[in-house]
Amino acid sequence: MFDFAKRIGKLQRSLRKWGCDALILSALEGFDANCFYYSGEETFPALLVLTRASSTIFSLEPEAHENVFGSSLPIKGAREKISEILKKEKVKRLGVDDVSHSAGAALRARKKLKTELVPVGAELSRLRLLKDGRELACIRKSCSIALKCVAGFEGGGFAGKTEHEVAGEMGLEKAGFAGRTEHEIAGWMELRARKNGAALDAFPPMVLSGGRSAFFHNATSSKKISSREPVLIDWGCRVGNYCSDYTRTYANGTLDQQFLDAFEAVEESFKAVMKAAKPGVGGEKLEKIALDVIKQHGFEKYSHAATGLSLGHFVGLDVHDGGSLGKEKLRRGMAFTIEPGIYIPKKFGIRIENTVVLGY
Repeated sequence: MFDFAKRIGKLQRSLRKWGCDALILSALEGFDANCFYYSGEETFPALLVLTRASSTIFSLEPEAHENVFGSSLPIKGAREKISEILKKEKVKRLGVDDVSHSAGAALRARKKLKTELVPVGAELSRLRLLKDGRELACIRKSCSIALKCVAGFEGGGFAGKTEHEVAGEMGLEKAGFAGRTEHEIAGWMELRARKNGAALDAFPPMVLSGGRSAFFHNATSSKKISSREPVLIDWGCRVGNYCSDYTRTYANGTLDQQFLDAFEAVEESFKAVMKAAKPGVGGEKLEKIALDVIKQHGFEKYSHAATGLSLGHFVGLDVHDGGSLGKEKLRRGMAFTIEPGIYIPKKFGIRIENTVVLGY
């Protein structure tokens, strides 16, 4: 069990620092990272109202939260109750997670009161940046299951293996990229994840073949995969609601020298950054290491940075949990991705991505 009371106390102390009298968090249409982080509530709809001195949750099972929150109430009638709380507490400045469903709940509350909304989405993300041991354990398990989803693909795809060999490794009746659709490959991976106790739902998995892989974030399609075209797979699992995020690129047959050279550049860049990713090292330094290697191989204008991507991002209850690495110095308790890439329009995209956990 996570220490929700401790988390709530830290958040209430932060309200004063942010100049807020109260904060509304909500999971109205689906899972919400902040709502779960402070309550453990996975069902929706749910609403949390926190002032500097009080805590209230509205949920489908209010009795489940009586030991943590000052008030645990049914979700029915929540709007009216929230207005009463804000009026009673004389709330003038109401914090809102401006990057989630919470904004809508705060706007509705504001209509009845003369309340100023204060966006604190970025600040809320920072409070979740350093994970405790249990959170990191969830992420590690999510990573382990994610890698099992591509068992049989690792180490260069299917080159040199029969379909029966790959099928044995994957637990599939048949296997192979060529002639399969991108959706089929994604479906196999989803089955693999669920057999191992998770789901491929950190985000919609991306299976991108040929020139479609040059669009770094694209949607899996019904396109059939041809022989001799690269396949880029970007996927992640959830365990205990904590995400993992991985990408692998497979040659899928004999490809031209440009692809092989680009793959070598990305692989070398990835290994150099992974070696340097230690506590105290800043994101900017890691970015420089990655780009220096890619530049040495002559692919600078096709690098991830040239296409507008960062080298990596933080991971947690959201797959992009706290933004990109940026200038942030790495600390123990952080989980983040390393994902250098090369993207050549209309030809191919290559990305290698791992989720990295800096434990205590």
